[in-house]
Amino acid sequence: MDEDTTILSRPTILIVDDDWLNRELVEGLLNIAGYIVIQASSGKKALEFLNKQIPDAVIMDVRMPDMNGYELCKLLRKNERMFALPVVMVSAANSMDDIMQALDSGADDFISRDSLTQELAARINALLRRNRRASP
Repeated sequence: MDEDTTILSRPTILIVDDDWLNRELVEGLLNIAGYIVIQASSGKKALEFLNKQIPDAVIMDVRMPDMNGYELCKLLRKNERMFALPVVMVSAANSMDDIMQALDSGADDFISRDSLTQELAARINALLRRNRRASP
């Protein structure tokens, strides 16, 4: 397999976070795990990207200024093209209420910002594996 084919076969992950440093941290972790990463600095920019291209999964921050992660996730779940898109929400807040709100808004998983290590890549791998099995 040549390099171009390898790059095209790697899953693409969209990171949505208003904090540049957080996006860079997550991108670094996912690049090490072999993913192609696209960054969006807001919910609005994420929607602009998603209207053009659907990634393999989305990792989004809960707290963002123009549209929070809960609102963005609800919009994705209402969209016919994106309702099955795997979504992981990330937040520094990790109370049971935060987790429940993320899952109730349509997220497939929730991870505390404190746990952003290999755990994030492992969770993405699991979601993508499940999604591939569910696809026709």
